[in-house]
Amino acid sequence: MASPILFFGLLAFIFIAALASDPSPLQDFCVADTNSQVLLNGLACKDPKIVEANDFSSSELHIAGNTSNPVGSRVTPMTAAQIPGLNSLGISLVRIDYAPWGINPPHTHRRATEILTVLEGSLEGIVLACELKLSNVILESDSIAVVQALVSKSDYGDIGPIIQGSLAMLGSFSSWTARHLKRDYNRAAHDLAKVLQKGDVLVFPIGLIHYQRNVGNESAIVIAALSSQNPGVITIANAVFGSKPQIPSDILVKAFQMDNDVVNYIRSKF
Repeated sequence: MASPILFFGLLAFIFIAALASDPSPLQDFCVADTNSQVLLNGLACKDPKIVEANDFSSSELHIAGNTSNPVGSRVTPMTAAQIPGLNSLGISLVRIDYAPWGINPPHTHRRATEILTVLEGSLEGIVLACELKLSNVILESDSIAVVQALVSKSDYGDIGPIIQGSLAMLGSFSSWTARHLKRDYNRAAHDLAKVLQKGDVLVFPIGLIHYQRNVGNESAIVIAALSSQNPGVITIANAVFGSKPQIPSDILVKAFQMDNDVVNYIRSKF
């Protein structure tokens, strides 16, 4: 009896793994019909007789994104919504522009692995392994300003987006402390952080929380490919403090160990 159990267990594992990515197309192409009212998992196909070359191309990525915003970055997506010919092909592309020291805030893609390459500038990318399910953590930073802002949870100033995103993630732990450490002695930062130069490549596995920061005084540009026509994005700070309907304040107060006034202050930024 052991063999059949093992056999069906293996089938179940293979079946679940097969569902972990976009389904394979059943025809050569399925150009999205953006006017269709049909609701399905993906987008309805346009009549092949009226498909044209423009359905498979775009000239938008040469345009620099406007980074004049609180986080100092702009994402320009190229999904099936922008290029109808991507529908059912299981891939998409984004351009990300960064102002000097701008960030792409902590976020996750539930349906896609991401691989990016730097076109211009220097970029720092970090994968945050919250999936280790640690309960008590010590956050070490070589920035005194960051440590002070995390501890005080007030008056974030120019580093507000970094602090808000960090506090949002730290709320998943039972307890945490922050302390300053010189960069030369901060082994965790050296192990987890990777500064990318022009032409370098970095991978963010599907579902992992990650962010990028421009560590130069010049603008930076990256191109990233994602393994889904609709990868989705959940920006952690926005999801927690900008959700509609709102997460009850008492929940956030207990989760992040913050005063209610601090919760309301952070919410006002979203």
